[in-house]
Amino acid sequence: MSTTYKYSWLKKFTLTLIVIYSFTIPLNLSAYNLIAKVSETSKIALLETSLTVGDSSINVNGKYELYFDGLDDYAEEPYVIDSWEEVSIMAWIKLDSLSEDVQIIAGQRAFYLQLNANKSISAFANSKTLTSKTLLNTNQWYQITVTHKPNDFKLYINGEAEATRSTASRNIQHDTSNFTIGKYPSNSSNYFNGSIDEFRLFNKALSSNELRKIIYQEIEDNNGIVKGSVLPKNITDFNEETNTSTVLPWENLKRYYRMDVIEDNVLYDSANVISDNTIHAKIHNIETVKEQSAPMPFVTTKSGSLENALNNIEKGIDGSDAVKYNWSIVNIKHNDVYYSNTQKHLGLIVDNTDADLTPITYVVRNDSELNVSWYLNLNGIIDLKGKSQLIQGLESTLANTSQGKIIQNRNLEGDIYTYNYWSSPVGQTNNVTNNNNYKLTDVIKNISFLRSGYNGTQTAVADYWIWKYCNLMNNNIPIWQHVRSTGTLKPGEGFTMKGTGTGSEKVVQDYLIEGKPNNGDINIPVYAGNEYLVGNPYPSPIDAQQFILDNSEEHSGVTTGIIYYKEHYSGGTHSLGDFQGGYATYSLAGSVPAVWLGETAPVTTENGLSLEASRQYIPVGQAFFMMAKTSGDIKFNNGQRAFHTHNKVAAKSSHTKIAAEDDNRPKLRLGFNSVNQIHRQLLVTADEHATSGYDSGFDAQDIDQLSDDMYWLINNEKFSIQGIDIIDKTTKIPLGIHTKTNGANTISLDEIEHFPEDLNIYLYDKELNISHNLKESDYTIYLAAGSYLNRFEITFIEQATLANTEFENNKIDMYFSNSENSIAINNPSSIYIESIQMYNLVGQSVFNLETKTKKSNFSHRAEKTHPGVYILKIKTSHGVLSKEVLKK
Repeated sequence: MSTTYKYSWLKKFTLTLIVIYSFTIPLNLSAYNLIAKVSETSKIALLETSLTVGDSSINVNGKYELYFDGLDDYAEEPYVIDSWEEVSIMAWIKLDSLSEDVQIIAGQRAFYLQLNANKSISAFANSKTLTSKTLLNTNQWYQITVTHKPNDFKLYINGEAEATRSTASRNIQHDTSNFTIGKYPSNSSNYFNGSIDEFRLFNKALSSNELRKIIYQEIEDNNGIVKGSVLPKNITDFNEETNTSTVLPWENLKRYYRMDVIEDNVLYDSANVISDNTIHAKIHNIETVKEQSAPMPFVTTKSGSLENALNNIEKGIDGSDAVKYNWSIVNIKHNDVYYSNTQKHLGLIVDNTDADLTPITYVVRNDSELNVSWYLNLNGIIDLKGKSQLIQGLESTLANTSQGKIIQNRNLEGDIYTYNYWSSPVGQTNNVTNNNNYKLTDVIKNISFLRSGYNGTQTAVADYWIWKYCNLMNNNIPIWQHVRSTGTLKPGEGFTMKGTGTGSEKVVQDYLIEGKPNNGDINIPVYAGNEYLVGNPYPSPIDAQQFILDNSEEHSGVTTGIIYYKEHYSGGTHSLGDFQGGYATYSLAGSVPAVWLGETAPVTTENGLSLEASRQYIPVGQAFFMMAKTSGDIKFNNGQRAFHTHNKVAAKSSHTKIAAEDDNRPKLRLGFNSVNQIHRQLLVTADEHATSGYDSGFDAQDIDQLSDDMYWLINNEKFSIQGIDIIDKTTKIPLGIHTKTNGANTISLDEIEHFPEDLNIYLYDKELNISHNLKESDYTIYLAAGSYLNRFEITFIEQATLANTEFENNKIDMYFSNSENSIAINNPSSIYIESIQMYNLVGQSVFNLETKTKKSNFSHRAEKTHPGVYILKIKTSHGVLSKEVLKK
């Protein structure tokens, strides 16, 4: 495994030469220059920031790293790790350009880190080995971590797990070998050649969540808890499933060599304040102490693309690591730094001004995601170009002292007559509090607000139409609160606003929204039975499924768990008409669009919020209605946030029950075209979490007040969406209809998704005893004005066939004889037939014939009938028989 470094005699020889030669050199030639000259001859690279000493004692106090020359440099102390149950070693290393052969980074015989000859990293524990796939470059910083506990042995490079294996269920074995940094613990071999900084030893196997929070920053003791020095938060192990955190105690840190303080060749241990240095490591033969250069954190050095701005070849920093690893910490210190793709950071610090006092703007381009998972300190500007979004996770905080802002674009299609339902992702900027109240004039800067009149212009909106809707009893006359452009809005509140333009023609308007971004928990108080216009309060979409799970009564929330998006159809006027639109609706079962007039759904473009209105991801700036079942709070939180655009795949929330792209549940979408040309779509979804009864979060009550409508019936209540546990041949789903006007109404199959091919879908008309296969054609029925709450069902087996079994067994048959242009009845059992009726498919009677006969065969001519499908209904002494017949 180990070999003695073959040039270990060289340094001793050169030092002997120095001593001899020093007596002959001029007095003005310093020991520093001499050693630097010899070091150059020995090909030991030194940076300009190096401090090289010529005596036997090093005393420094600052920000440094240690350079190990690969000849005989090392640090050592008596054994530390002995029969520990858990252990972690962390260190930053940078290999010298001449680094070669096997080298020891740190440890004891039973547990240590090693650089291999091919520049891979190996970790050894209890004679078990892990080896990295990554091969290290020279002159580049890498953070190496190894953790061990019974049955769990892991090796990380820059926080990325490189290798893992199960080990025996036992502690690190008893070991009294010296603890060393830079050489093999038991002999003078395998010396490390390069720089080492920020060395830490824990008697705990750090989780990936813990270690990633401390890779790119130094740490400090915060009253017994490990705390970040760059990101001033306690280090925790976060469980995303339970949303709980466990702090990392400082007492688990057994050695912490920052390499910053050295007194008489003794490394100061920041984990243990010991006055006599009895347990601190002593350095041997080390002559070069360099200014700290590891990326703790990444700091920009110039303007330009983020990777280039962070890149520093001289210091050994690869700027691309800051976007390669999602737990990087980045400090933007220069104006006009930009990035054009997904970037995820543990922490982001945007300074107010650069060294020349130029205000700093950090630009996110190309509809991209900026994700800050733990800490954001925003004193400059983040410009989210296009549809770029800022995401912060459940653990992520925005520093209250942040005095900067974001700029976000909302590209909206609208007109001066149509309401849009809005919310704001930002609040008023200050350096004291977050999630601040605001006025629209505070956050929308690129358009004007007209304080008089009702019509907007090409560059202004009429603020008369800005209203909010709060805490009103459902089904009572709503009282809208007039906000206008100068009224106060709270984060999470929705509001209405009409658009710019010169008339009813839709135009695209860019609204530039700027302010302090909202973040974290935002709660809206509501009262039982009330409804509220709320809105997405974040500069990123939110996952509607997770929002429902957090707010439905079934999951300890206070609402029905249904999201209603109001769609307003103005008709090119401010006057209220008979039809003003409806509600697109979303539940855990799926979504349905708002009702519309006419046979064709209105076309919306991606510039309109409505395109996304009934889908899983609620866009930035979208408002919607929620209904409270009990008093409490509607809750927004960072766990609901997700990245999503029209042309990019959404980031899944880890909590979401079913992600949109993975939704393979059977779904049936039923359409209703009324006599007054109102089109309604209903949805039923089979989901194992639902039942045949009412399910909070799944079943969406129909809250539209329409002259004509169709709906599912659950406990005599009307619903537009229903979740059900299973759909099979035994399933029956009650269907209700009401209409204001006599006439023909059509029920159709709009769409089926992931539905069994062998399962037919029938509309069962109980009154006519007809099962109509909707897979084959629409069902059109003439209905008189009124309500039909016990007439129709959706079934998956032909109900009329079941009702007619007795007649079939007695061989009663009826059909249309096209050659005779008549209906024919075969009644071999001579059952008493009282009457025969014939209807067309819109429910109009063709004839009603009283037969009162037991004849075994007879017919009746149908003179004034056109080709098509008709319904024959025969009333007998045994009951009623119905059948569809075809006239060609």
